[in-house]
Amino acid sequence: MSNAKGGVKGRLKQFINGIEKNTSHSAGMRFFKEYCHNKPFSSTKNTKNFYFIPQCLKCNVIKEERTPNDLQTMGEVARLEYYLLAYIKENNKNEPELNKK
Repeated sequence: MSNAKGGVKGRLKQFINGIEKNTSHSAGMRFFKEYCHNKPFSSTKNTKNFYFIPQCLKCNVIKEERTPNDLQTMGEVARLEYYLLAYIKENNKNEPELNKK
């Protein structure tokens, strides 16, 4: 999830940096270590698939400019992430492997 100015695009870039360079994103870095054995994902023959589910909600995240409605929207982003995790756990009996938080 992202409530940052860079949005989903920035968050995905962080994940890619994690699986390629072992930086920026905890789940990407975990994947780099555990599944790629400290090598960039692009240089491995790894068969793991990544699925991204975008759900964009427009809001202003700049602290000095955001409104109460913007803050409620940011809370909605977090709520949606937890609802998705609950759905996955209900159907798979486990949370996603890389999601340790």
